[in-house]
Amino acid sequence: QIWDNKLKFVTRVETSGRLPYISALYIEKHGHLMVCDRKNEMGGLRVYMLEAQAVTEEEKVKQQLLQLQGGRF
Repeated sequence: QIWDNKLKFVTRVETSGRLPYISALYIEKHGHLMVCDRKNEMGGLRVYMLEAQAVTEEEKVKQQLLQLQGGRF
């Protein structure tokens, strides 16, 4: 559910990738978020997994540091 009965947001979607134009948004019963976007006249479909709770900025930094410790060059 994205909006409540008074059309106020109950869910906010934040992605790490940029979505300049969203032409369609659909949340299916398993919680997958399907987004159709268009950039430079090319279409694309992305599927995201929704998390039960929002991730804080501190948690995002910790996750990024853990990824960097994997030895990527």
